[in-house]
Amino acid sequence: MAYEMREGSGSLFVNDYKEKPSQPDYKGEALLDGKVIKIVAWEKSTAGGKAFFGLSLEYKGESILASLDSKPYVATASNGVPEGDVPF
Repeated sequence: MAYEMREGSGSLFVNDYKEKPSQPDYKGEALLDGKVIKIVAWEKSTAGGKAFFGLSLEYKGESILASLDSKPYVATASNGVPEGDVPF
């Protein structure tokens, strides 16, 4: 049975072709609103040693940011006040 991508989900795989630190550690795809999103991820850590993934997303070669409203996103608390700095 062939793999069929489901709406709102995807997969990441180890990038076996990585030759430089600037290249992603993982590559994959997800399906969102009927469009395939290409995902690449880098393993990173904070100054305190907490691990996380840095991500880059694209719709078939088009930057996600280019497809969004030009208004920048600002995270806010439930009262609408912008939240403080991210801890990393």
